[in-house]
Amino acid sequence: MGDEMDLGDIVLSWSIQQIADDDLYRGKVETIPCNFKSVDHYLQAYRPSLIEETRSDLCSCLELISEAPSSKILSMEVAGKTGLYYMDVDFWDNGAGFSAEAYTARNGDIFILSSLRPGAAEDLNRYGVTYCLAMVTEVSLDDEYQKGFRVKVTKDIGSEEDLSKLRHAIFLNNIMTNKRIWQALSFDTDMGNNFTVIKSLLAPQNLGEDACGICVKQDGGCLPSLTEQLLSVKLNQSQVDAIESVISAVQCRHMNLMKLIWGPPGTGKTKTVSALLWALACVKCRTLTCAPTNVAVVGVCTRFLQNLKNFSEHIDENGLPFSLGDVLLFGNKYNMDITEDLQDIFLDFRVDELVECFSSLSGWKYRIASMVSFFDDCASLYDMLLEDDETSNPVCFLDFVKKQFDVTAVALKRCIVNLCVHLPRSKFSHDSVINLSTLLNMLEKFGALLCNVNLTDEGLKRSLGCLSTEKSVCPQFSIEKELDGARSACLKLLKDLQHSLNLPTGVDNNWVQRYCIRNATLLFCTTSSSYRLHHMEIAPLDVLIVDEAAQVRECELVIPLRLQWLKHVVLVGDDCQLSAMVKSQVCKEAGFGTSLFGRLFYERKILDGSNVLSPSNNKGYTCLPFGSYTFIDVRDGREDKEGAGNSRRNMVEVAVVLHLIQTIFRCWKSTGQRLSVGVVSPYSSQVDAIKGRLGKKYDTCDGFHVRVKSIDGFQGEEDDIIILSTVRSNSEGVVGFLADNQRTNVALTRAKHCLWIVGNVHTLYKSGTVWTDLVADAQRRKCVFNATNDATICSILCIGKFNRSLKLEVPMVWDVDYEIIRYKKDCKVDAQEEHDLVDTSYAMENSKVSESFLLMKFYSLSSGVAQHLLTASDGSEIDIPFELTDEEKEIIQFPLTSFILGRSGTGKTTVLTMKLIQKEQQSLIASQGLNLDEDDLSGLDDKSIMPLNDVDENFVKQVFITLFNEGQFEMATMCFEKAGDAYREKWARAAGLLATAERAITTNPEKGNASLQTASEIYESIGMHEKAAICYIKLRDFKRAGMVYMQKCGASKLEDAGDCFARAECWSEVAEVYFRAECYTKCFSMCSKEKQLFNLGLQLLQQLEDDHLLENSKLEVSTIRKMYLENCAQHYFEHGDIKHMMPFVKAFSSMDHVRAFLNSRNLVDELLSLEMEKGNFLEVAGIAKHKGDVLLEVEMLEKAGSFEDATRLLLLHIIVDSMWSSNSRGWPPKKYAEKERLLAKVKEMATNVSECFYFFASLEADALSDVGKSLPRLNCTLLDGRKCGNLFVEFVASRSILDVHLQSRASEYNLELAPGSEDESSFNDIVARNQISPHTLAYAWNNWKSIIVSVLAHLRHTDGPELNDYEVMYEDLCAKYFALRKDAEDDRYLVLNMNSSWLSNTGRNSLQQDGNRCWLDVLQFHPCAQSFLMNELSSVGLSVLRKLESIVQIPPKPASSYALVKTILIINEIAKFLEEPEFSLQKSTMKLRSFSALCVRHFFELVFLVWRYGTTRSLLPAILDSPAAYGLIADSLGENLRPKNKNLTYGHLGKTTMLLLHAGRLDDALLSRLLQYLDNDSGWADFFGYLKRFLDNGLDRYSLILNFKVALDFTFNGVRWRDELDYISPMCYVGLLEFLGFLASSYLLQKGRIYCTKSLLVNMLECRTTKLYLDTCLVSNSSPDSDLDHMAYLSGRFIFQIIMAILTDKNMLWEWARKTSTPSSSPPAVLLRLVVTLYPLILTHDLGSCYEVTNTLLKCGVFKDLPKEFSQKIVPTLQLRYRTPSNFIRALADALAAIGDHMVIMGSPKAKGPAICRSIAHTISTADLCDVPKVMALLCPEEPSPVKRETALPEKSDGNKVCNVTGNIPKVVQDNKMESTSETDLSDENRPQGEFLSSHTLLTSSPT
Repeated sequence: MGDEMDLGDIVLSWSIQQIADDDLYRGKVETIPCNFKSVDHYLQAYRPSLIEETRSDLCSCLELISEAPSSKILSMEVAGKTGLYYMDVDFWDNGAGFSAEAYTARNGDIFILSSLRPGAAEDLNRYGVTYCLAMVTEVSLDDEYQKGFRVKVTKDIGSEEDLSKLRHAIFLNNIMTNKRIWQALSFDTDMGNNFTVIKSLLAPQNLGEDACGICVKQDGGCLPSLTEQLLSVKLNQSQVDAIESVISAVQCRHMNLMKLIWGPPGTGKTKTVSALLWALACVKCRTLTCAPTNVAVVGVCTRFLQNLKNFSEHIDENGLPFSLGDVLLFGNKYNMDITEDLQDIFLDFRVDELVECFSSLSGWKYRIASMVSFFDDCASLYDMLLEDDETSNPVCFLDFVKKQFDVTAVALKRCIVNLCVHLPRSKFSHDSVINLSTLLNMLEKFGALLCNVNLTDEGLKRSLGCLSTEKSVCPQFSIEKELDGARSACLKLLKDLQHSLNLPTGVDNNWVQRYCIRNATLLFCTTSSSYRLHHMEIAPLDVLIVDEAAQVRECELVIPLRLQWLKHVVLVGDDCQLSAMVKSQVCKEAGFGTSLFGRLFYERKILDGSNVLSPSNNKGYTCLPFGSYTFIDVRDGREDKEGAGNSRRNMVEVAVVLHLIQTIFRCWKSTGQRLSVGVVSPYSSQVDAIKGRLGKKYDTCDGFHVRVKSIDGFQGEEDDIIILSTVRSNSEGVVGFLADNQRTNVALTRAKHCLWIVGNVHTLYKSGTVWTDLVADAQRRKCVFNATNDATICSILCIGKFNRSLKLEVPMVWDVDYEIIRYKKDCKVDAQEEHDLVDTSYAMENSKVSESFLLMKFYSLSSGVAQHLLTASDGSEIDIPFELTDEEKEIIQFPLTSFILGRSGTGKTTVLTMKLIQKEQQSLIASQGLNLDEDDLSGLDDKSIMPLNDVDENFVKQVFITLFNEGQFEMATMCFEKAGDAYREKWARAAGLLATAERAITTNPEKGNASLQTASEIYESIGMHEKAAICYIKLRDFKRAGMVYMQKCGASKLEDAGDCFARAECWSEVAEVYFRAECYTKCFSMCSKEKQLFNLGLQLLQQLEDDHLLENSKLEVSTIRKMYLENCAQHYFEHGDIKHMMPFVKAFSSMDHVRAFLNSRNLVDELLSLEMEKGNFLEVAGIAKHKGDVLLEVEMLEKAGSFEDATRLLLLHIIVDSMWSSNSRGWPPKKYAEKERLLAKVKEMATNVSECFYFFASLEADALSDVGKSLPRLNCTLLDGRKCGNLFVEFVASRSILDVHLQSRASEYNLELAPGSEDESSFNDIVARNQISPHTLAYAWNNWKSIIVSVLAHLRHTDGPELNDYEVMYEDLCAKYFALRKDAEDDRYLVLNMNSSWLSNTGRNSLQQDGNRCWLDVLQFHPCAQSFLMNELSSVGLSVLRKLESIVQIPPKPASSYALVKTILIINEIAKFLEEPEFSLQKSTMKLRSFSALCVRHFFELVFLVWRYGTTRSLLPAILDSPAAYGLIADSLGENLRPKNKNLTYGHLGKTTMLLLHAGRLDDALLSRLLQYLDNDSGWADFFGYLKRFLDNGLDRYSLILNFKVALDFTFNGVRWRDELDYISPMCYVGLLEFLGFLASSYLLQKGRIYCTKSLLVNMLECRTTKLYLDTCLVSNSSPDSDLDHMAYLSGRFIFQIIMAILTDKNMLWEWARKTSTPSSSPPAVLLRLVVTLYPLILTHDLGSCYEVTNTLLKCGVFKDLPKEFSQKIVPTLQLRYRTPSNFIRALADALAAIGDHMVIMGSPKAKGPAICRSIAHTISTADLCDVPKVMALLCPEEPSPVKRETALPEKSDGNKVCNVTGNIPKVVQDNKMESTSETDLSDENRPQGEFLSSHTLLTSSPT
């Protein structure tokens, strides 16, 4: 059966054939029993049936699959776990296309996913068709049409190929309700495990008990007042009794209630339920009302709201709308027909309204603030309007104010109304309710005054305080005064409400939804929807009421029955109405459709409760002739119609019913118990006939109640005994109304104990209706009684057959026609009826006495003393020697009876015998006297009778006693009067008057009252004051009676006096008299009745305490005192009169009592004032903490001497107001007026603790202060905080320093700082000078960032057992910064401002609110803090990046180029940090990427700028050595790719090669990335590979040079550079040629000379790659390498050819330069660079004649574009007579010197060469090249570092502008007077060799 599986999994495991198989579970579903062994047995019993019913539901839907909604599947993707998929579908097709009424998916929907759209279920079984079942587990909330789902399918769906075949989704059915039932029937679910109620249902045997014996004996509590109100809405006694029983039961803590309220339609069930719900709400009992369907829920809810009007008015006494906040209806709004009347209690609507009311931007706080702003600033707003309004006819002030007021006031009123309607009234204090009501009235008044025709603009301005009344010449009219008063009143009310309303703000829909459910007292939903309550944190529910319970399957009812804390259940319904729908025949047979209501109510008969089975249920009706159920067969009756109507009657049944009532009455008299008899009949004529015969005979019988009604009129009623008169008696079996099953059902179910049916069994059985079964059932159970078997009934039947009338006279106390039958023979009787007539004389003569008394006739002859006939001599009732019937006793007691006439056997002898007995008794009384013990003769005995003169004393005594006993007070009065005994005369007269009054008071009240008045006066005159008081009481003159008791009867009667005063409602006299009588309980009870007496009671209580006469009653007095004071205080509290309440509270015996009382009623302000009066400052501080009043708490802590706590708390308060007040986001600290004063207070209080603590407090105060925020001072604060370990101070100071940087302009940053200014000491020095730079900004950022990162690390990892010192420090920092107080419980914080921006929605939803205080669990706080700090880190980081970006935009200068490059590196580092997964935010990703691109773009521009400036070139190593720079080189590769093949562009390839050669560094990662973007055919890939090998170990020099040459060759000759978007610039290419030439030439140093320029040598020595290569060539022991020698020549030849190709095609060079667009690549500069490179290359490698090359260049016009100084030195060489190399070398040296770039000759001193003056050339030996610093000092003597010369590196510029001769060749100074010494020697080829210079110069001059 799949008990261990989820129902959804079971369904998904089925095939279509299994779903269609009705016998699939036939042998597995067992009959559900009526009793269960255990909870597990109970739950398991329903699960098989639930599975089968689910299958049957799906089977029914499967039959209609052709009409089912369907859609095409667009996509299916795996959603994590096996069997879960994301599925998108097209629009649903349900036969009518897509519309608002179309199908929409829900969780729990079952789909068939199929490869085709089936027309019938059989189509799914066709060959090749793929299908499976799927269940929706999640519907996309963002999808408007609900086309995206997450579905679950069976795990064995098959391969992905099969999955792809599924193209159609067909909706089958929704099983969500059954899934919920399944979970409710399981133990291991997340539902509530409350099985208390379910256990009581396992065996229904205690359902009759409504309350326990303990609670029954207790006081009724609120029941009397509730009952009084319930009766006021016309509930019958039965309904009131039902409600009272439920209320009593739910207030009991000792047992659970299960009550059934049953009845057919119209019987008042819903009305009873509505009244019950109202009563439950009154006692604050949280109740859930469920019904099986949405329609039923809406119905009962609607009726409840309608009936609520009968209990409460819609406008309360304060004028506010009626609150419905305690009532809540929730469910699916699309399935519920929510009318306008129900909107106010529907959850969705209420949430929408309250979210708006609680909104920070449009809620109650905003509306009140807007109204306050209107009253305060309307003139300012008008002035602003005039300033902005440029029209010539602006609106007048009055119209402006009207419009503004209407808009603002309407919004405020709407908000107030919504709050009052949708929130329970308990959410508002009494004062707030009054203020709200008054405010609404005042706003109405103000609006009406604005419309007054006499109001002017000037008058309005005076009213609103905008115009001084003193300066105004116009008098202030009354309208203006009223306006001013209304405005002032409104302002005061508004400001009071701002502080007194304690309502949420800034909460979302989910929070409000839980808030509404949590605060509601009455909840309404379907039984299935109650499942939602299992997953909500709500207050315990006490009662479950299920309407239409007969329609709810019992297993479905388990859902609400398992709700936590549920104790009581009330089921309402009618089992004979619609039952639960069950489709499966198997389930029907198993009883699955049986409701809990049906199981408890019926079991083929009415189920007896335990109270019925209990012996106590037997009320002693053993004398009844019939049992609990009897069918009395009366076949001799005749039905007839009365008059012309259709209603029928049966007079014989009337007589039988009357006889049965009389029999019941006699039985009741013997038991004395309460008994109710109900007579019902389907016909109104029969009811009237019975009522007419019954009369009012039993109306005065207390405890015996008879009522006669029709069946329809008895709906909802019940009595102990029900007599049903069926009326119909015919041979055809026609029963009329009785054929209605519902009406029959009502009739048969009205009895509590006995049901007696009177009718013709033959007629009813023959009817063929339900009565046939009833008669058969009664016969089978032997419950049919033939009426002829009872003699009495038989005589009635015989009398009924007399064909004449009999009229008798009876005693007057009998009603007319008492038990006398007037039978009118029906003339239409047939022959059979005539044949049945018999002679009745025999029967009458032989009948019993009791049956024949009706035939007696009585005559009145004389009056007597009949009331004494049955009185014995001792006053008691005599024992009668005969057994008398009621009729016989009544005849005997009849006062007018003299003789009796009657037939034989009618009892005449019995009556006469009794008369003789009575006469005998009267004779005894006369002869022996009577001992009296009545009140009138108390104290009267032989001794009390005074002797009489001249009369026999004994005779007089006996006569007096006899007369007094017989009530012959007149005769006794005459006797005493004649005897002269005035005292006894008055006594007898008064007694006579009293007796007369008692007889006449009902018939003649005036006479009775007059007699009582006279009697009381007589009693007073003879001193019988107690009897006088009794007379006054009978006169209802209770005050006079009380005065008599108090003044005349002594202390013993003071309590009686108080009782009388109480009945007279003289409360003050009552209290005083009870106090004198020492009846303190009654005394203070009376004082509690009227609040006017409260103070009297307080005075009496004080008097009682001051009186020491009651020492033994201290305990009693204390108890009375406590109860009285609490009652009085509670009264004032309930009426909102706190002022008068407080004296009683202050009189409490202890402060603990006071605190308990005030705290329980949330009277915090009053408790605070009282504690303040008593000087309990610590307690006041505690109250202030509870209220959330931090400043008051600080003040009280200071007064209590807790200075340290006060100081810390005040600092925390300042942090709250600075960081987290309204519109604050935690930074920057907000300035406000009181801040500096409070900070001074912090320091003042700290002085009272310790010097160390003072330093701590002062440091934090300075950090928070707004004064003196200079950069040096902030840095000092930072250092002090770090020194003392105050992380908060360090955090705040770091952020403040950051702010100084971020708020400064970019131009204020110092960009001329040298390297080494990045450390801490440099930071402190710079900041101390009040300067800033990019490095100080980076340092401040890193310092602040490190704190944030550490805190975040702590917040992410706080699951350890204990926190270490650092974690404690970080936790304290979080608590302080976010303004949290540690609660007494370690796992939560007290949030000082619940509107703080750091609180996320989840955090706000997790807040635990208690008044003004809110708590947040630590585990909930950490995610909020983490989220906020992450956002703050990202936000501040982006601000720093933007500031650095603005700095980078500053035009670079030589002095600032280094700082700008470092700034780029800083930007890159920060951006990379913020992109780390641990700190990245998705919203910042794109922005950070833009910063990364900025770094890549600017880095290459600025780094080549540094290279170009000679003064900063030496700083390149410091730049390139940084990881950030190296990372930027790597990052730039992917940003500069060719579109076609995604290879690196040649332009960026050239720049990258230059930087890598200069850096002398190439790791595996960068090489890998380079190779990824390089063309293998270009030679560059091989070059970089060999470059890495050379840099790593100095090997493969040959391969390095070879591949470098190949790469450069391919770049120039193998690339169509005109088609490239980014091609290498000419200057960059020349630079790479120089690198190649220098590398290739370096090998020649060992055997010859190398010619170059000074700028080239300096560049090569600063380049790490060429320097390393040079070092390998200078190794003395290196052996000659012919390959390198040859490669040097080949490389030189290659370079020569490339240069010549460029120089001879200037147009190409010009085009190339324009395409690359860099200033350093201007054609003239490139030409000069090429020529300067070409000549030394030719000389070094002997590549040809320099003169021929010069001639060629001259022909090509190259010298025209070269500097004149250079050309003038070279071109003349063509005119030399001797064109020797030496002469050209001298001319070249002179030319280079002319442009400031001296020639350098490197090599062995032994190598031959021309001698050159060192002023124009430098000669450096091979040995000296090993000492680079000395060489650099020689070449650049003016600088300690390399010369200030621009290096030939490429650079981009704006536009296509071409510069003049600039760049890496410096401009020649115009006034350069340098002369060439070679000019005079050029013609002298044989000039002598020059000598080497001194050794310390390391330079030599060699001959040609």
